[in-house]
Amino acid sequence: MHTPSRRRFLQATAVVLTALTRLCAAAEFPIHDGERVVVLGDRITAQNQYTTAIEAYTLARFPQWKLSFRNIGWGGDTAKGGLERAARDLLPLKPTFVTIDFGMNDHRYRAHDEGIYKNYIDTQTQLVALVKTTKSRVALLTPQPIEERIPDPDKDVRNASLRKMADGLREIAGKENVLFADQFDPYMTVMLKARQANPAAHIGGGDAVHPGPVGHTIMAWAILKSLGAPAAVSTAELTATGTIVAATDCQISDPKVDAGVLSFIRKDAALPMPINPQAEAVTTLIPLLADLSRYELKVTGLTAPKYRLLIDDQPAAVFTAQELAQGCNLTLSAGPITDQARQLWDLVVTKNNVFSKRWRTVQLYAAPEWAKNSGIEAARTKELAQLDDQIAQFETKINALRQPLAHTFVLKPTEAPQAMVTIQTDAPSVAYNPMIFGGFIEHFSKQIYGGIFEPGSPLADEKGFRLDVVAALKDLKVPVIRWPGGCFVDSYHWMKGVGKDRQPYVDVRWGVTEPNTFGTDEFVELCRRLGAEPYICHNGLADVQEMANWVEYCNATKGTFADMRKANGHPEPHNVKIWSVGNEMQGKAYIDRVRDGARAMRKVDPTILVTCSGSHGPEARVDPYLYETAGNDLNLLSIHEYWIANYQQHHTPDYLSCMMLSEKPDAHFTAIVKSLAGAGMQGKIKIAFDEWNLRSWHHPGFPRVDQINYNEDRIVAMIKARDKSLEPALYTMADALFCASFLNSCLRNADDVAMANIAPIVNDTGPLYVHPKGIVKRTHFHTLAMYANELKPRVGKLDIQAEKLTQGTKSVSVADAIATVDASGKQWAIALVNRHPDDQVPCAVKMKDRLLDGEYAATVLSGDSPDSFNDIENPQRVIPRKTTLVFTKGVVDLPPHSLTIIKVSLK
Repeated sequence: MHTPSRRRFLQATAVVLTALTRLCAAAEFPIHDGERVVVLGDRITAQNQYTTAIEAYTLARFPQWKLSFRNIGWGGDTAKGGLERAARDLLPLKPTFVTIDFGMNDHRYRAHDEGIYKNYIDTQTQLVALVKTTKSRVALLTPQPIEERIPDPDKDVRNASLRKMADGLREIAGKENVLFADQFDPYMTVMLKARQANPAAHIGGGDAVHPGPVGHTIMAWAILKSLGAPAAVSTAELTATGTIVAATDCQISDPKVDAGVLSFIRKDAALPMPINPQAEAVTTLIPLLADLSRYELKVTGLTAPKYRLLIDDQPAAVFTAQELAQGCNLTLSAGPITDQARQLWDLVVTKNNVFSKRWRTVQLYAAPEWAKNSGIEAARTKELAQLDDQIAQFETKINALRQPLAHTFVLKPTEAPQAMVTIQTDAPSVAYNPMIFGGFIEHFSKQIYGGIFEPGSPLADEKGFRLDVVAALKDLKVPVIRWPGGCFVDSYHWMKGVGKDRQPYVDVRWGVTEPNTFGTDEFVELCRRLGAEPYICHNGLADVQEMANWVEYCNATKGTFADMRKANGHPEPHNVKIWSVGNEMQGKAYIDRVRDGARAMRKVDPTILVTCSGSHGPEARVDPYLYETAGNDLNLLSIHEYWIANYQQHHTPDYLSCMMLSEKPDAHFTAIVKSLAGAGMQGKIKIAFDEWNLRSWHHPGFPRVDQINYNEDRIVAMIKARDKSLEPALYTMADALFCASFLNSCLRNADDVAMANIAPIVNDTGPLYVHPKGIVKRTHFHTLAMYANELKPRVGKLDIQAEKLTQGTKSVSVADAIATVDASGKQWAIALVNRHPDDQVPCAVKMKDRLLDGEYAATVLSGDSPDSFNDIENPQRVIPRKTTLVFTKGVVDLPPHSLTIIKVSLK
């Protein structure tokens, strides 16, 4: 027997996705001008995601209204907890509109229990009554369903319990004459539809209870629809001759037609809906744009097949004449207008984070009785005032940013595709070594101390490891880390950095005091925490016995140095498998030491892999004597290159100049592979490109070999100059796309490349910037993360033909691509790079004899401009965005200065 609620749900699952909105009752939108909105709930509310989506929608849609939003969600809370803390947290905010979202913790994650249910309903009724005494209006929100990875989540007894609670809330709303918004049934319907296609689908992200960005956006969509949120933003309709047919909630002026190009000025009454950039793929699951953000352009009578839309001279999108005649929703493809909405989202997120800090960590902070004094309270009062001022400043910026502006729209016919990618799906694929996504750290500047390792920092654990840094590096799935140098290693003696009696010394190479608090054991522990292979580089000037002793310390079960390791608290061997004899050295004496060092180390542990300095610098030349003397003792050959040499003079080439370097790695690999083949070593010795980056770090006057006065003003100034490498504005989309080009080169040479290590991985020119209060993921961090997490394990055969991008007499292909595939040959991940600074590039993708056609899930990394960068104030200016790309007859328009990874499943 089905309850009325169950019958409603079963009916809902039978309709197509576009009819999901029938689950949400139409109503007049209840949020009005002058509203003080407070959202009350548990941990799901405290995540500040569905609530931010509702807030951002309202701010964008009603730009003239005076509005404030405050989130007082509390992890682990229940309706009872919300009632008990209402006097403390809710009432002082003097709300005029309150949303209440409890139930997930109230049902105690079990099947329906009548006693638990009754307590929940009674408490929710009391909470509504309390809020109503303040004359505030109330909206009761149902909890969303639990999303376990099972074929039919509706059969989960916990969801049956949550649905019963949802029905109870509906009854309360009717009795108390308050608003009711159901997100349970719409969310469940979307889940079941996804499970029909893939029984293991997990649509919301996050975990089963706490959704990620996509799940929260589904929640916001259901809530806003239930509350009667209007769908229409504005509509502009013109003819190809420039006649204005209609302008709804917008003003159209100055229409012109010149040689088939239509232009006009448009000013809207509101912005399209800001959407969490991590959730744009949600549009494939729900009719979000049709229901909540109809920002439309319609043009009839166009004669060319396709048209490129530019807004304020910025490429926005490409549409067919038929699509424009039917009307296009520009919410996610309106260039500077979409960017304005995204910036609004970012500001709202930042403001909410400040309020959360103000409320949770300052206002509610309670000193123990023995520590209370007037000084503590005065400091708290001062900090509260400072945070209130910050919130007010952000709200002023938000109010300015949500005001629509006038924009020039241009529609012009497009040309043929500028790039053609052909993937030979029936050709053999090649497995690549994931160690190409490796990293390098050196005792230089703030890479170790003040980077990965910072004892005493509130962000570090008891051993001194920065936990935020470790977490970020885990996102990169760093498979191998090279250490301790670099030039630093030339004066490094490993025994000074182990045990209790660490021996500080002045490092001549870099001119700093090395405390040796981060040594071999700390390095290995870091690697084990990350799941990375430790790769140790020897002092190439040390004697061979010192090298062998270090291997014994790390890998042996018995012996003098194995006993030393055990005495230092490490009874089990560290099992360090990769060792290098020296760094950036050359000459006959060095090569002889490579041979002798490799043999001495293998006497201790025959299983290790040995490398040495093979080539460093732009020439990509390897000394033939190395192959002759030590070739049979090597597994790997270390190659280094930084394509912008900032060592002594600090260069800041513009974006296009950087792009002119993006094919240099291909040439470098070609030269090294040719060298290996010529020596008969190809296949036996693999390439370890264990220092690489677009930019070298800046170290004027260093490295040195002589002792100097490090307190001398001139030397102090040179050391201080190294901080130029930390400047956030340096690391733009140029770094992100060069990184993609380098990794593509590694993948194209997968047979010969066993490892690559971006140098460094932390601070200086590295992808992760670490400062005392947190981290910033630079643009190339996101490239590395996309490649490490989204590519398939094998490289397919690919051919690309593309137009040239030129600067003076230099030129490179405007596009780059690599195709990866799983072992079955069915699941593909294709990386596409558009190097053009300003223009979209129409790119055709052909898989054997079939052009891609239709919608494909994709991740896109781009920026507001080619010079976009992330910094402490704006750490998410450039981030990957999940989306869906539409290929029409094989062609998709790649955004300017972008990296795109698309997923393709072959039947």
